[in-house]
Amino acid sequence: MAKTVDELRKELLDRLNRSKLIVDGLENNEAFRELINDFKSSAKRLDDSWQWITEEKVLKEAQITKMATLCVINSIDNYKHDIEKAGQELDKLNHPDKIMSGDYDAE
Repeated sequence: MAKTVDELRKELLDRLNRSKLIVDGLENNEAFRELINDFKSSAKRLDDSWQWITEEKVLKEAQITKMATLCVINSIDNYKHDIEKAGQELDKLNHPDKIMSGDYDAE
């Protein structure tokens, strides 16, 4: 069943508010910045040691760890991106008259 415009608007507002709450709470939090620095150090250690890992299982675990580490390191930027995208989608819902299908720059 398709969602109504009001349901979509509510979901976008909820997503926007949740992401803003997270960014506002963590972005300038000194403890979180220190946590990110620890994760950056871990990522650097992994980057510096790839050439010494010879076992396939250990290499796979290191790759998974690196991906998880980057996910934490980039978390604030990811939430900011989510805020931007949700805001754009909300703007489209709130101002459908400003959206023109097939609006391409002429060359």
